[in-house]
Amino acid sequence: MKIIYIFVVAFLFLLRDTKMPMKNYNNHGEHWVHSAKILFPLNFPRASPCSPWFVIIIFCLVTLIIVSGGLIYSGATAQDANIIARYQNGNVTEPELNLYLRYLGYQVPNPLKAYNLTQDKGEEIELEAVITGAVEDIVWDREYSQIASTHDFHLKEEQVANIDGAFNKCISEHWIARLSDSFTTLTQSGLLNEFEGHRKDFEHPEMREVSYIFQMTNDTMTLSQKDELFQKLSHVRKDIISDRITFKDAALKYSEAASAANGGYIGLVPEDSTFNKKFVDLVFSTPEKKLSPVTLLHNGYYIVYIHSIVPEKRIDRDEILKSPEIQKRLLTYAREEFIKAQMQKVREAYREARNGIEAISLYAQSQGFKCDDCEILKRILTERNMARSYFFQTYQNDFEPTESEILDYYNTRPSEMNEQGQWKLTKFLIPVSGKKESPVRNREQAIGVIEEVRRSLLDGKKEDEIIKKYSSKGLRILSTGEWVNGSDFAKADEELLKMKNGELTSVFSGREGSFFFRLDDKRALPKLPLEKKRSYIIRNLRSEKYQKCYEENREKLMQQLQMKHLWKKVVKRD
Repeated sequence: MKIIYIFVVAFLFLLRDTKMPMKNYNNHGEHWVHSAKILFPLNFPRASPCSPWFVIIIFCLVTLIIVSGGLIYSGATAQDANIIARYQNGNVTEPELNLYLRYLGYQVPNPLKAYNLTQDKGEEIELEAVITGAVEDIVWDREYSQIASTHDFHLKEEQVANIDGAFNKCISEHWIARLSDSFTTLTQSGLLNEFEGHRKDFEHPEMREVSYIFQMTNDTMTLSQKDELFQKLSHVRKDIISDRITFKDAALKYSEAASAANGGYIGLVPEDSTFNKKFVDLVFSTPEKKLSPVTLLHNGYYIVYIHSIVPEKRIDRDEILKSPEIQKRLLTYAREEFIKAQMQKVREAYREARNGIEAISLYAQSQGFKCDDCEILKRILTERNMARSYFFQTYQNDFEPTESEILDYYNTRPSEMNEQGQWKLTKFLIPVSGKKESPVRNREQAIGVIEEVRRSLLDGKKEDEIIKKYSSKGLRILSTGEWVNGSDFAKADEELLKMKNGELTSVFSGREGSFFFRLDDKRALPKLPLEKKRSYIIRNLRSEKYQKCYEENREKLMQQLQMKHLWKKVVKRD
């Protein structure tokens, strides 16, 4: 309409003083000239067909037509750019494809772009199959949902609730994103106030990256016992210094702390740490890349190793106001706090909502917030649910398997008919804990005890005797009772596959302690009787028949609708 208006105005301007014979136009021609004079009262020279003014005006009109045509064409092109498929009754757009696949959990955010850019032939084939299937699914859902509507078919309440839930989630995400985008700046005082609230995120005292080895002492130990412990750790320290053992391996073998599982590593320890003060003092008195002496502290002997030193960091007012990086982080913190506060207000205002997402969606819509993507998603999901529910209801009798089909499934798929569980096992475990009351506090001790337990079993000792002897060491005997597919340790499973009933695996160590397994029984997986698998078979056959019927129906419908995948031509280039 705007383009037409421009043409009319330009014509009237041209007409206002042009000498034209009006006798053939009667009053209509005089009316047009009169209108032109009213609209353009300026007294330009008369624009005869041979005058320069006439030529200039004609040139301007031609230019206007070309430019206007270009704008119209470019607008149409921009609109058509999103169309990736056409069929007899409509088209499919790229946003519809992306939203559909995202709802189904497809991880590639823009599959068409990925398809266009990939250099991997296998990935290209996979993407082409995914996109083709999704586009045709969208069209099939759309067409069949219309058929369902003509038959007065309605969705169940549960389906409607699920669709509304997806729509509400979409609305809330977009509303929060818009709210986030609207929070763009902080005043100088706002920056400084925000920094005070997050000072610990920017500043820190001196910190040291630490590993340590620990052996516990207690009040009942004699001086001789403590000295023996000291000498033991002194030898360990010498072995580390002379590279006979790494600090990590020494910690795994000798340390009674929980950190032994990580080779004694505990990460960064700040100067204001909540660790025991004596331990912190030892850490900060030990040089970088050095071992501390064997040191008796409040609860035992320690050897500390300092991997690195991180210097103290402090930030002043000028650095805050000059650093874009600090300001960006502060703005992020402030934005998150602002959004959190707004969301809390919304929840309080819409307490009748079933959850926070619904509350935000209700509030956003009450404020006139709209999102095209969410409307598309709701329509797509409604069509999908309508189409598939109606299709299943219409053809459900065709999906019921016959008895011969059930028997064929049972006989031709033996791996699915087997009862699960090949072994019955017993696990013998000595737990490891750095706690003072624990009977075994490091792996070295645990391995020693569990090896004794294993030798006792090999020597023919009864379980009752073994339990009586080693219960004080924390021995736990865990029997599966039921058939299982494997132990909880892969290396043990490798041994179990080659073992006979009654044999014992090697000793292993893990986070929980040291252990081994006894193979109590093994079997070839037995085939279950048909009646126990009947429900499973019927369920799978129904699903297979439904999928086959759907794919055949979709293929036939695509041919009828003369489906054209434009994206294969436009998006993919050799």
